[in-house]
Amino acid sequence: MKQGQMEVLGICNYEKNGKRSFVLHAKTPFSEYQAKEQNGVGFAVTTEWTNSCDLSGIQPGDVIEPIYSKGFGDKAVLTNVRVVESKAVAKKA
Repeated sequence: MKQGQMEVLGICNYEKNGKRSFVLHAKTPFSEYQAKEQNGVGFAVTTEWTNSCDLSGIQPGDVIEPIYSKGFGDKAVLTNVRVVESKAVAKKA
């Protein structure tokens, strides 16, 4: 897994006021600074919330690259993801 990528650990979704939202839990490599200057070993854990894109096709184990856009108050908003590696298991008929 490269910098800027995340491995999905879990995902929740819910509907409120007619709008679907997703909470994505993932692990990501430490930044170069954290690894070098702070002796970071292993992974960092992150949580991303969005109601700007449909993440229902994302599964635990998938490696993704988050795509952000400028949102309210110029804050970054998760607006899409690119699946780098899918861990989806084919269902048996």
